[in-house]
Amino acid sequence: MAMKKLIIIIAVVFIIITAVSIVLMAINNPTKDDFINFTYTKNINSIDEDEDQKGMTVLYADKIKEALDAQTTRTNYFLFSTYKRTVDGKSESRLGFFGDFYIY
Repeated sequence: MAMKKLIIIIAVVFIIITAVSIVLMAINNPTKDDFINFTYTKNINSIDEDEDQKGMTVLYADKIKEALDAQTTRTNYFLFSTYKRTVDGKSESRLGFFGDFYIY
């Protein structure tokens, strides 16, 4: 009888942990705007110490983000999303979940 209770407790804990994980993944599924901001920030940080180039990039941030939006396709799977960005025929794919982006 004690073994049966232990199995039930373990099953309930497993179900609760799984449910909480699913809810957290759904809440933290990044949006397309999150991806655009991530890509923009990544590109700004990759610019060397050339302050003129950084200044121009910041000055035209809205235009750059519009271009990133046009180049990006998001597929939402509720718990995570995939992002495909195509520039000059070259594409880059990323997986977004828990608020972060990973190359796949």
